[in-house]
Amino acid sequence: KYRVRCRAININGSSEVYSDWTDFSSEVTTIPAAVTNVKCSADSETSVKVTWNASSIATGYEVQYTKKSIYFDTSSEVSSASVEGVTTAYITGLESGEKWYFRVRAKNTEGESGWSNIVSAIIGTTPEAPTTWSLTNTATVGEEITLYWTQNSEDGSKMTEGQIEL
Repeated sequence: KYRVRCRAININGSSEVYSDWTDFSSEVTTIPAAVTNVKCSADSETSVKVTWNASSIATGYEVQYTKKSIYFDTSSEVSSASVEGVTTAYITGLESGEKWYFRVRAKNTEGESGWSNIVSAIIGTTPEAPTTWSLTNTATVGEEITLYWTQNSEDGSKMTEGQIEL
């Protein structure tokens, strides 16, 4: 928020003459600054919690979300949710087993800030142990061994990481 006032300066040769100051203008509000520190995490099998730092003159926030980050600004496959006066949004009804992308912007009566950085979260059920495991393998020290297993995922998600313990 800011207020301004002004005065005239008359430069005549080597001297300057200043007028009196005007009264201050009425208070003017700018658009809010972009939000920072955006984070998201799975809240359930079908919802995500998105949090961010407040923008000081924001009255509300818009959260956009989609399954592919390239959709932002280019596709109708982007959804949005608005919240007023809080810095947390719970986005529900999302498809389980997917990676979701989120971004946030601040709003007030003067307009909207730029978008935040894009963050993402994968939601779904807790994975079960793999099935169809190759249970018996014999190897000599120094030889390569190949292990096979089948992912057992109820929500159709794709395996992104596995751990093998010897």
